[in-house]
Amino acid sequence: MRQGMDSAKETVLVVGPGLGQVGGVATFIEILATSPVIAEKYRILRLDTTRSAQDLGLENRLSLTNVGYLIRQVFQFIGVCLREKPRLIHVQATSGLSFWKSALFILLGKMFGAGTVAHLHGGMFDQYYAACRPRTKKWIGRVFSSADMTVALSEKWRQFLLAEVGGDLSVEIVSNPVDRLFAEALDAGRSAMNAVKKDVLFLGSLGKRKGVFDILQAAPAIFEKHPDARIVFAGAEESRGEKMRIDELCREKKLGEKTAFIGVVTGREKVDLFQSAMIYILPSYGENLPFSLLEAMALGLPVVTTPVGAIPEIVKDGQNGFLVEPGDVRALASSVNRLLDDESLRRSMSAANQTKIRTDFMPDDSMRQMDRVYSRALRVALANGSARFEGDAP
Repeated sequence: MRQGMDSAKETVLVVGPGLGQVGGVATFIEILATSPVIAEKYRILRLDTTRSAQDLGLENRLSLTNVGYLIRQVFQFIGVCLREKPRLIHVQATSGLSFWKSALFILLGKMFGAGTVAHLHGGMFDQYYAACRPRTKKWIGRVFSSADMTVALSEKWRQFLLAEVGGDLSVEIVSNPVDRLFAEALDAGRSAMNAVKKDVLFLGSLGKRKGVFDILQAAPAIFEKHPDARIVFAGAEESRGEKMRIDELCREKKLGEKTAFIGVVTGREKVDLFQSAMIYILPSYGENLPFSLLEAMALGLPVVTTPVGAIPEIVKDGQNGFLVEPGDVRALASSVNRLLDDESLRRSMSAANQTKIRTDFMPDDSMRQMDRVYSRALRVALANGSARFEGDAP
């Protein structure tokens, strides 16, 4: 039996990336697990469903190795449920084969009598869903319908789930927030507007989906007009072989020392990196609500990005950044050059971005939204008779 203050808290098992992982889902779970708002009412347990860093890009492939990982994770899940008896299972969902692994954990959670929350993160989920056969779409709808609550990151994704996946879903919006380090930097008045070097920053997985090859295609037009500019890439390759193809394109374009690849950056080093840059660039082909964009905005960086996922809800073209269509290399270069040319425009966008983050994307506000989702999920589960609870839902 748990003793002390934890005995009065609801136990929540969060299924998704574990400690030390990078990416948007891992960032959200870390914010959740360390939130003082959540800690007041909930005891958070975590089940890591990722593979090692050496297995980049392999999680979504059907293989005997992945089946082995899944079997081990299922037994770990069962063990936690038997020992800790969580009242709520919070499953992070993306797309592809990873979605069906998430579906399995939702089903297992129901079997153990817990309330369930399906939390949609995957930026390519709409494209994945559109490519599915009608029968597969029906099963996807059943997965979401079986959860007591579904979480979307924005109104765009909420409307997608209701219109395309199932109109009877219980969908609540919980926005991705910046983490506490970025919130503290914002509150302390830190801003990239003091940047001296013309560094154009990209942070994310290195590959086609995030638009890295488009950045490299646009680079010569940027350097021709601004020979003192530099493009800095922070992150790991999205899948095996991507960095080799990136290096080949850099040699082909003769980019030389004009580009820098600095690997994965986290914590305070990441805050410093954003503050030292002049512009943030994210020309993705698919996103949900990217953390890196919010982090750039928190440090006052004007942004050049694409109108995919929830991005148009937070970036208004010409007001706090520029939106270019995915793959439009010419518009990408033109937008970057315009910002490098115009300090007053950068300053106005910087102020607008910091105001936006301060108003809508601070961690405690987001975690209060998550608290409401947890409370509602527990009530719904109890009302539906799908949960074996010893007491009343909060």
